[in-house]
Amino acid sequence: MFENFNLFHVPSLFVATAVTFGGLIPFFNAEYAIVEFGLPQRIANSKPAQSVMILSSARGTAIGIALFTFYFQGKLVEFDTVLTILGAYVGLVDGYVCLREDVPNKAVFRTASGLAIAAWGWFSMTITWRQWRSADEQKGYKPEALQGEDKRLHCVTTDSARLDGVHNPLCNKFSIIAGSLLLESEAEIMAQPYKDGGGEDTPQHTQEDVRDFHLPWRVRCVFIILCLLSFMSAIDATIVTTSLQTVTQEIGGQKQYVWIVNAFMFATTVPQPFYGQIANIFGRRHPMIVAISLFALGSGISGGATSAGMLIAGRTIQGLGAAGLYVLSDIIICDLVPPRHRGPYLSAVLSTAAIGTTIGPIIGGALAEAHWRWIFWINLPVSAVGLLEIIFLLRVKHENTSRIWRHAVSRVDILGNLIFIPSMFAIFFGLIMGGEQYPWNSWHIIIPLVLGVLGCVIFALHQASSICKEPSTPPRLFKHSTSAAGYIIIFLAAVILQAISYFLPTYFQAVKGTSPLMSGVDFLPFALAIIPFGGITGWFMSKTGLYIPIHWMGFILTATGAGLLSTLNQASSRGAWIGYQILVSGGTGMIFTATLPSTLAPLSESDVAVATGTYSFIRSFGLVWGATVASVVFNSQIDAHLGLIAATDSGNPQTIRDALAYGKAYSYASGGFITSLPDETQHQVVDVYVKALRVVWLVVTAVACLGFVCVIFEKPVELRKEHDTQYGLVEDTKYTNKEGIIVNSSIDINTVEQGLSAAKGGQE
Repeated sequence: MFENFNLFHVPSLFVATAVTFGGLIPFFNAEYAIVEFGLPQRIANSKPAQSVMILSSARGTAIGIALFTFYFQGKLVEFDTVLTILGAYVGLVDGYVCLREDVPNKAVFRTASGLAIAAWGWFSMTITWRQWRSADEQKGYKPEALQGEDKRLHCVTTDSARLDGVHNPLCNKFSIIAGSLLLESEAEIMAQPYKDGGGEDTPQHTQEDVRDFHLPWRVRCVFIILCLLSFMSAIDATIVTTSLQTVTQEIGGQKQYVWIVNAFMFATTVPQPFYGQIANIFGRRHPMIVAISLFALGSGISGGATSAGMLIAGRTIQGLGAAGLYVLSDIIICDLVPPRHRGPYLSAVLSTAAIGTTIGPIIGGALAEAHWRWIFWINLPVSAVGLLEIIFLLRVKHENTSRIWRHAVSRVDILGNLIFIPSMFAIFFGLIMGGEQYPWNSWHIIIPLVLGVLGCVIFALHQASSICKEPSTPPRLFKHSTSAAGYIIIFLAAVILQAISYFLPTYFQAVKGTSPLMSGVDFLPFALAIIPFGGITGWFMSKTGLYIPIHWMGFILTATGAGLLSTLNQASSRGAWIGYQILVSGGTGMIFTATLPSTLAPLSESDVAVATGTYSFIRSFGLVWGATVASVVFNSQIDAHLGLIAATDSGNPQTIRDALAYGKAYSYASGGFITSLPDETQHQVVDVYVKALRVVWLVVTAVACLGFVCVIFEKPVELRKEHDTQYGLVEDTKYTNKEGIIVNSSIDINTVEQGLSAAKGGQE
């Protein structure tokens, strides 16, 4: 029963035990169970609530028994599948209920623990290479039957290497698939079964088996930490929105609030192409370590800030680190996973980032009430764990063609970055300050925007010229129509995502009258819907290799949902705004998941890093434009409809009009300003917000329709099931030495090829 037990099963069995026996507690004391769950005493005293608790817990016990049944039957894939569904759904629902009952600490704990369980199951951490090797031996693969040189050279690799000819003793060629060392036999040899020691034919192992793609446990650990770092960096993008008032009251900086919020966004966007280039020059591992270190350093400085200037500096350093996390996470995934199978893994990173962005304001508000400095210090333990895992687990190959430091630095596009970064700063300054501190027609805004655009033109010319020996954004990335369309599609999708993320909470606060914290809770359906839609999209791409239908469907759902959002008003039901959010979220989730694989499909593997850096920058730049365009539309529509606020018996409407005009309506959506107005005036103000938001949703619909048109320019390019990259994983392998002893070795592809050549020469 426990013959396959190992330490990797302990967390999974702990969860199964907790679910099984935890579900029995309400039978003996339902009130105690409700209180321990985290709900208020008034609910625990309710007899109907106690009955519901007993019924729901009984179902939990049934799930726990099913988990144990799967485990004892050796069905660990099914075990992990249940863990994934159980952790994700129950964790998010529990967190949502606790937030509604004003128990934020329990909400954060239950959501985080549920997502941790889901991540454990998602990456199949219960399954180790022992189970895969055992399964192979049951199918007839018997490496111990090999003799002589074949036995000494046969590598028993991790679970992801159970592919082309890995157990074939006649293999004579190595390839890299998903970063694992893979023995690949010649086509004519693979077409024939080979004989084991008993003389019977063993099952054929053909190219079709490539469809079963799995990653070794070490890579799964790396993926989990990438998701966690993506989650934390996404939280930091929005965590200060609800805590800014508390922070500035202590250290000052009320006038610098714009830069406290936007310094992080600027620092995360601009360096992304630079990170893509240095990942090619210095490898993936060292830039990732630097990025995590910068993120932790910036978090420490921000948490210890004693002035607004110190906080802005800390947020900037933090953003520089987060920029590397965004880019390098995608690059590492593309290095370790073939194009055909990247969808689910990119979807996992996207989903965690989406959840982090959504719950950031909620966590910020909760921590601000306790101790605001932990808004930033909470990143330090996570960064420490991530740094250790990257150092010890992410051992990737890198062909160092620049052995001299001076030569390596000379390969960096320094001149290009000196043109690009100031140009982006000028554009960001104009977009951030326009409509906030200066009107859009002011020279303070026009001059930076013009200079920024001219700088971008000069940068593009420099990248295409002979002066630039190794461009950070080479023009060849845009030559294929599919890649060019992919960059435009992700820009438009980012515009849509940010516009909705900015103004759906405004709808909840200004029109529905909720608090900033509860508006974040009401926005959760948008963030959560990305998970299933992204997961299904990744699975579909892995099975079919198609991405154009996904883009069609994604923009159709987005346009439909955004169009329906334009019908929302004060009387709209909960079901309406939840359903419309799911439609838009599902569409954007499908687009975001499918676009990076489709953009990289026509490009060579050597361009993955710079292409991903460019892709990540365009995506982040689209987020900036999404907030800007939506804000311009919203403010102009507010100004156009201020005449609806008419004179009443309560006072002069001009005071209210002045309060909302010239871009101030967004900030007055929260804080109780609208609810403090007389009923008649309040209805008029809400009507102004409804009409302004309706135009915003229609603009989003138009952007989605434009994206639909862009899909026409995509061509069906095959998503390869395998890839040849020089940045794959240096895999720990086991092999049998001359004395018949199994030993461990971390080997590089060149070393193994030399060994095979020598062995072949000796046989000849």
